[in-house]
Amino acid sequence: MLYLNCTPAAIDQFPRILVIPQYYRVRGAVIVHFLVAFYMLLGLHFVCDDFFVPSLEAISSQLHLSSHVAGATFMAIGSSAPELASTLIGVFVTRDDIGTSGVIGSAVFNLLFVVGFCGLFGGRDIRLSPWPMLRDSFWYLVSIGGLLYALWDSRIRWTAPVAFLIAYVLYILSLSFDHKLERWLYVPLARLFSRTSTPTPFVDPIKDLDREFHEDHHHHHR
Repeated sequence: MLYLNCTPAAIDQFPRILVIPQYYRVRGAVIVHFLVAFYMLLGLHFVCDDFFVPSLEAISSQLHLSSHVAGATFMAIGSSAPELASTLIGVFVTRDDIGTSGVIGSAVFNLLFVVGFCGLFGGRDIRLSPWPMLRDSFWYLVSIGGLLYALWDSRIRWTAPVAFLIAYVLYILSLSFDHKLERWLYVPLARLFSRTSTPTPFVDPIKDLDREFHEDHHHHHR
């Protein structure tokens, strides 16, 4: 019995002007895609290393933000710009669910691979407070629950996007009171569940690295 695949190819969903014809791809022109991808990754490396991270440190210093608050706001927005671009392409160009899958998949990648890779090859011991994890996990559960509720009947109404935007504004507002919320919520819970009476304070790894750099620099000049 002959079976036919009637599912259109995903590459046919993109404008033809952006795609090398199949005739040339099977004859070696597919290497152009790899070269362009490598060039973009190389450019992303220099942009992040030379501009994005220094600008983030300067903004955090001027606004007196801790490293985990800066990472949850400015760094998260900057690193999620490619996801925004892929989501816009999925909505307005290909008109499929690639945007939703990309957002959820990237969150799993960040939680599992990035955290595991950095922890395994960090090269030093860093004491961190559980508070940023508890805070962001709560909002992550809220966002995933809202997304599941919005997609449950496969129909998106205008109230769901508005609710998502309002929830993100509330998340940003909670970050503006992060130190107060940590004292009101985390410290009493830590004292309640910890064996010691004093919870482990939060240690900012960025400040630790800066202090070690200045100490080494001063010792070298001496």
